[in-house]
Formats: sequence, structure tokens, C-alpha cells
Amino acid sequence: MKKIFLILIILSGFINLHSQNLPVTGENLDQNQNIDKILIDFMVKWKIPGGQLAIIKDGQFIYNKAIGFADKDSSFPIHTDNLMRIASCSKIITGMGIMKLVQDKKLKLTDKVFDILKDYLPSDIQYDNRLNDITVQMLLEHSGGWDASVSGDKVFINVWKAADFYNIPRPANTEFTIKYILRDRLDFNPGTKYAYSNTGYSLLGEIITRVSGEPYEKFIKEQILAPLAIYDMRLGRSLFRDRFEDEVIYYDYEDSYSELWSFDPSFNKPVNAVYGGVNNIDVSYSSGGWLSNAKDLATIIASLNFEPNFKYVLDKETVDLMKSPPISGATFPSGEYYAKGIVINPGSMAFDHQGALIGTSSIARYNGNIHNKNGIIWSAVFNFLPIRNLAEYVTDQKISLSDKLNAELNK
Repeated sequence: MKKIFLILIILSGFINLHSQNLPVTGENLDQNQNIDKILIDFMVKWKIPGGQLAIIKDGQFIYNKAIGFADKDSSFPIHTDNLMRIASCSKIITGMGIMKLVQDKKLKLTDKVFDILKDYLPSDIQYDNRLNDITVQMLLEHSGGWDASVSGDKVFINVWKAADFYNIPRPANTEFTIKYILRDRLDFNPGTKYAYSNTGYSLLGEIITRVSGEPYEKFIKEQILAPLAIYDMRLGRSLFRDRFEDEVIYYDYEDSYSELWSFDPSFNKPVNAVYGGVNNIDVSYSSGGWLSNAKDLATIIASLNFEPNFKYVLDKETVDLMKSPPISGATFPSGEYYAKGIVINPGSMAFDHQGALIGTSSIARYNGNIHNKNGIIWSAVFNFLPIRNLAEYVTDQKISLSDKLNAELNK
């Protein structure tokens, strides 16, 4: 019966735009077709095979559709319940996990990271003493002392080196990769500036496991997602052979295929960057490893905005703390700041996060109070990342796409 239902959905809508027939699946296909066009124009501009968009306004979903292809080679349409990698939008979830432990009095933001993970520090060398100064809050706010622009994205580039150093099979897991990273000096004094860090959020995943006494994924599913009535989200896997049945296929530029040697030594030839070439989401699970659909991702944002008719797991005091300014005082040129797993606009009180890995991109956003009207909550997930024009793309996604949705829904 479920398969028949899906077939009916597949047949229910195709949009012809720019000489392309794009399948449209989801809820209320005959409604909000102006929004369909906004999404399709964005996808056509950036040559994105498939995407999902979910929108909440005034306490209810007013839009939940998927457009394009989950598998473009087989012309198989994407559905609203297909799972996709959400990349760094995973940091929202990890941030909420830490804040739940704070709310439950099991953790404080001022706790020293390596009082919790003391066994991660090297015992055979004199390590950088500044590691002892890093707090949980600094990791949440990307001020722990690692700067990828200086020393690279250490979680991704050290999985072989760590395995060889500790004489374990390649690639090393998260624990041993972090232990290896801690043998190097920090790039700056902790708490003094902002520098986006997957290392910091990988440490937060390990902290959640240590403090809760449960595996990270189990804790997040039971303590964060299930109370929000989210049951399908899960951690993804790096390799194509390990993808889930309801997961889309991810795409890179066609001329980029087979250019990279894999972090997995079982491959004896260069592989697609999307599946084993770069994206080791098994190791970076808590900084970029979650799979979701747009509807569930929007539901998470709704919980942080205490949207009517939606459940929440963090109380107002905890959410206010999560949204509070960073101890480093760092702000972006836009006036926004990175709080604790989310980016905050203190003027409109908009908040969001974006995610980007080769083969996928995502955004989850509350647009704030625009012109004294209630803002909208929206989330979009796509199975392609235009990495060659990354700066332009992420701006187009966050600003232009957001403004167009606002304008259409606040007519």
C-alpha cells in the first residue's frame, strides 16, 4: 500500500520551467505554487538535482514539498520524507544536546573540557597548556583555539595520520583522531576570538557521550528528537555502500568524479569526493553527520522559537542561554553572532544555521520579526553543493531566497 501511495504522489505533479520537467511531491500540491517557482528558480540557477522545502507560519506547516530528483540518473523523484545529509546544521542538534545536559544540571557551560575528557590528553609529551583553559561554552561558540584557516580542518585531514600513529586500522575513529589533534598546539588563546571549528563540535559529541553515559546518537534521539515527535532522523554514513534505503543520492560536479583518494583504504583507486573522498561524516558525526528531511529540521527550529502547536524540549531559560552572545564578543560584519549552535541576529532576533559538504547543502532558519509581522520558520535541504561558487551560493540561500519567501508570505 505504501508503494502504491508513493507512486500516486510521483504522478501527482510535474512542473515545466526553463525547459525542465521537475517532479513535485508533498502536501497540497495545488497550493503555494508561487513558492514552488521560487524554489525551482533557485535550484535551476544552481543546477541542483533535488531539494526539499518546509515552511512554518503562525504555528503550522503551510508548505512541505520536494522538487526534483533523489536519483537523477534513474529519474526517481525526491520525496518529503527522504533523508539527506544536513552537514553543519547538525551543530544545532549537538548544541541542543549540550544545553539539555545543562538544563538537567549534569553539565555547566563553564566546565573545563579536559576535566571531562582528561584521558584524551597526551601523556607522553608536554601538550599545549592552553588546552586546560577550554570550556564547554568555548566549544559551542567556536572559540576553543582551533582555526581551520590556519591549520586546516583537523578532523578530516588527520584520520590516516591518527590511525598510523596509534597503530590502528585506517581511518581512525573520532576518539583517536581527536587525541592525535591534541598533540598539536592551538592556533589562538581559547575564548579570545571566533574561528569556525569542526574539532570543537566533534569534542562536544564525545562530551555528550561521557556525561550522559549513553552513546551520542541514542541520547540525541531519546532526549532531543523523540520529545519533538521526530523519529526518522539518524546519523549518516560516509560510503555509498552504507547509505540508507530512504536516503537520496548526493552529487558533485560531473567533472569532479573520481578525483580523490579515499580516506577508506579498502578503495584502491580514486573515488567520488561525495562518497569517501572527503566527507568522513562517521568521524565528524556531531559536527556534520546527521540525516534529516526539511520538515523535521524546521520542527527543531520551531521548538527553539516556542512556536504555537509545536513541542519543545528546552525551557525558555535554557533557550535564552543558548542564544546569548559569545564570551569572545565576536560578531560578524552583518552584526550577527555565533551563539551556541545557532547564529543570532540581535536586531530582528532571527536565528539560523547553514550546512555545506560536497554533495549536500542545508539551511534551517527563523526569519525574525520583519516589519512588525511574525516571521516564518523554514528549512531547505539539497543534494548538491555549488562549492566552486560557495560564498555567493550561501549568501543567495540565506539572504535572497529568504527575502523572496518572506515577501511572498507577507503579501
